[in-house]
Amino acid sequence: MLGCVSPFGDSSLYPDQPELIKARITALADDKKWMEASLAARQFAILNPKNLQAPEFTKLAEENLNRYKTYTQREIRGNVKGVGRHLEIKARVKKLLEEKKATEEKK
Repeated sequence: MLGCVSPFGDSSLYPDQPELIKARITALADDKKWMEASLAARQFAILNPKNLQAPEFTKLAEENLNRYKTYTQREIRGNVKGVGRHLEIKARVKKLLEEKKATEEKK
């Protein structure tokens, strides 16, 4: 583990410094690393259930997980739309080629 840096390892290293961990979570979220931010917050809440801020970290975990899910769903929808457009264009080209061939055969 020497030299290994975990995006959520701060929770076990600094359990008595939730503000430090919260700053790490905020930095991850600002970098659009919502899954890592969610994991960091969830880990703190799980490892420190008696900490008065544990519910706040659970809430942060849920918020960041929802951001990740929303982003992922948008990406998937965008990709599906792109594939649909590609197939539509391909069908149009095929139809035009068939029409051209039919026209040439009539000549």
